[in-house]
Amino acid sequence: MTLNKGIAAGIILITIFYIILSYTLFIFANKDEYKDAKDIISVVGVVIVSMTFLMLFVGQ
Repeated sequence: MTLNKGIAAGIILITIFYIILSYTLFIFANKDEYKDAKDIISVVGVVIVSMTFLMLFVGQ
């Protein structure tokens, strides 16, 4: 496993934990106050995951 793939795998794991923890916090939070934050979490997660997949498959 090259360094790029190791870093990308670590970033993917961190992002998965970030998204899971964020959504579990929304289950217990007041949903009226945080209605836009769910979209922000989704966008941040998609951007980070797409960048790590680029590191995995394009980076040599």
